[in-house]
Amino acid sequence: MISPALAAKVRSLLVDQKMSQRQVARLTGVSRATVKAIASGEWFERYRARHGCDNTTPILARCPECGAMVEMPCRACEVRRLKKAGRIPPLPATEDGPPRVELRGSEYARYLEVRAAALARGEPDADPAWSPDSDSHDTWLDDDPFTALGSPTETDLANLEASFESQPRGDGWIGALVVPSELRRAA
Repeated sequence: MISPALAAKVRSLLVDQKMSQRQVARLTGVSRATVKAIASGEWFERYRARHGCDNTTPILARCPECGAMVEMPCRACEVRRLKKAGRIPPLPATEDGPPRVELRGSEYARYLEVRAAALARGEPDADPAWSPDSDSHDTWLDDDPFTALGSPTETDLANLEASFESQPRGDGWIGALVVPSELRRAA
């Protein structure tokens, strides 16, 4: 049994190169009977019947440009080529501007480092009105009601557990709450 790739090579030699069946058999090392079956199309039908192949299953190949396993031709590479040639217009700019993300602590410091590096490379500033010294740019920070709240202390957890234990079981929704054992040990 020969591979489908070799059968395709034999077929291309017969069709594209206009070689005789004897020449193709001698060149590829495939028997003349198999070359005849490939030329008539019988070999492909037998191969599909043996291996359960159908014509609807796409044949995947590795794209020589991006290296992905795709159904050829690679659509991603085609889109990249069209974008590079300017035949695909860029996406319209949103009116909302860049997304506002709330960063705190080390994440905010890392953001400032990345932004400074981008400006040093000469990349355009996304928001020219933004300044790292002012907090007025962060509307979420001003509206956040939980910024003043800290983490609960051990006494807060003990008081919470005591209030749960003072409630009768099964009385209302509070009876359905389960206090984790870590909270019991902390008190």
